[in-house]
Amino acid sequence: MPRIRLGVVYGGGKPGGARAEEQHMAIVWLSSYPRSGNTWLRFLIQAYARGGPVESLRLNAEIPDLHRPGARVDPDSAARVPVKTHYAWSGQHAFADRTAGAVYILRHPKDVLLSFLAYRKLNRVLPPDDPEIDRRYALMFCKGLGDYLWLKGGMGSWVEHFRAWDRPFPHRRVLVRYENLQSAPQRELPPVLELLGLDMDEARLAAAIESCRFSVLREAEEKEKRGRAQGGGPALFEGRPELLERGLRFMNEGRSGRTLAHLGADVEEAFDSAFAPYLEELGYGATAPEAGGEVDDGEGALLQR
Repeated sequence: MPRIRLGVVYGGGKPGGARAEEQHMAIVWLSSYPRSGNTWLRFLIQAYARGGPVESLRLNAEIPDLHRPGARVDPDSAARVPVKTHYAWSGQHAFADRTAGAVYILRHPKDVLLSFLAYRKLNRVLPPDDPEIDRRYALMFCKGLGDYLWLKGGMGSWVEHFRAWDRPFPHRRVLVRYENLQSAPQRELPPVLELLGLDMDEARLAAAIESCRFSVLREAEEKEKRGRAQGGGPALFEGRPELLERGLRFMNEGRSGRTLAHLGADVEEAFDSAFAPYLEELGYGATAPEAGGEVDDGEGALLQR
């Protein structure tokens, strides 16, 4: 399969849920602030579309990552083409005029912070074992409402990124919450599959979810990196193979509801002060939103407040 063109190769017909005037528009963005589960969602889509196990070395070819050099995107496809992006949405976004829809993955910023901390150690921006630097990084994250390198790169904060994709958008959007993707993937994924033009099959979905358990994906990362250490080849997962021995992985822990207490009492306080005004607004209040994907048909806000 040279490229996942989901509506044609696996859907057996026209992409589901598409409007007639959008048939020439191909791209469905898989968007998120970094460290929010984008690669996990791509694996789930790949496994469902293939009807078989995930293949990490084929993922970027089948579901392109806009941030990877040489990413090949076919905006003229007659079918839906899912593409990963971490860029904030605007009229200047790549292929904005060929966009058919978007899936936005939202994750609690406390877990994003901890995942980013591990990721910055993986790509050796931060040392692996320095509690004081961990604390300082966390405080910087709270002060900027996001990772400082992404802020310097003009990508915006966690809040700004969501709001960019929450602004008026003339196409269908699906909001996926990371926490619901963990707790009830069988209910959170169907709106995503529909937007991509894939026919719903409960057994196929169950098999895809099973093949994308975090332990399985961590094994896939280890296998890829061990092979890379022995003979090179393409790579999906960032990080040097020898860092596996230190417990540093791209597929980090995939956990939710964690605490920052181990980083220092002042970090928890700084987080609460910085993010509290936005958590209720973005659905992280006392009552968690039910799983099932929050869908907007381009006539309002992505988040149904």
